[in-house]
Amino acid sequence: MRNLSPLHTGPAFAGPHRPLGAGAGAVERQCSEVSKGLMGAAGLAVLTGISMAPQVAQAANVGKTVARVNPELADVFTKSSTQVGDYTLHFRPADIDVSPRLSGRKPGLRVKGEFFDAELSKTLPLNDGWTRTQGLRGRVHGDINTFGDVNGSLHLEGFRRWEGNLKPGLHARFEVSGGAYQDLIHNTTNVGLQAYQEVKGGDFKWREQSLSWHLEGRQSIGQRVAGSHAEQPSTQFRYSFLVGVRRDYPMKVFGRPAVVSAIVGPDFHGSQDKSFEVSPKLKMRVQFQ
Repeated sequence: MRNLSPLHTGPAFAGPHRPLGAGAGAVERQCSEVSKGLMGAAGLAVLTGISMAPQVAQAANVGKTVARVNPELADVFTKSSTQVGDYTLHFRPADIDVSPRLSGRKPGLRVKGEFFDAELSKTLPLNDGWTRTQGLRGRVHGDINTFGDVNGSLHLEGFRRWEGNLKPGLHARFEVSGGAYQDLIHNTTNVGLQAYQEVKGGDFKWREQSLSWHLEGRQSIGQRVAGSHAEQPSTQFRYSFLVGVRRDYPMKVFGRPAVVSAIVGPDFHGSQDKSFEVSPKLKMRVQFQ
């Protein structure tokens, strides 16, 4: 998934290619067809989700072992909420995305995510079961890849978020936010606006596998107000839209309940450097509950 933060300056984490499992051959044979259209990408999504099931289960077992050896590590991945008057202080430890990358025809992995997300917010009910949440938050954004690029930033922003069902079984979330973004690597400061959209659901079965649809959009525009970065213009904008098939794996990671999602589909994206690109995207998302 493409990072749309105004502070993002480069690609992220990638590593040596490893077979995904018994279904990996079928996945690889379809890779050349993914760019030909949405159906190719959807087929790859389904095959990937199926073939990754044993590996995801194995990863969960590794997480349990790590948590047993280092029990204090599990506390880092614990959600918590505290009431502060009419507002609630939420702490969300991590929301992590892992996706393959190519650089110079060399395969690798990119890992990025939001870490130590602290949110002071108030939720109000709306019509038809929808809610509106608004408040302030601070979070650390990390972005790393096996090609050597590392990015880190501190986000301090106000936000407003709407959540509800577009129809039964189809959940939506829309959010707008704005604030200051401190690049911890290049020592620059940006101000900007961001928007996020997510629609998921529409569960269906394919070859006895439980799958669902996932649509995700991100847009941002930012202006650098302090520091300098020769490789980036002072004004930046980015957008991306991922339309994919999703499979969820509820499990425990580091001893804490989490959902690991495999999402595959075409990704439409652009920036101030390239106005429009389309590429197949595979993303593993880890959300602690």
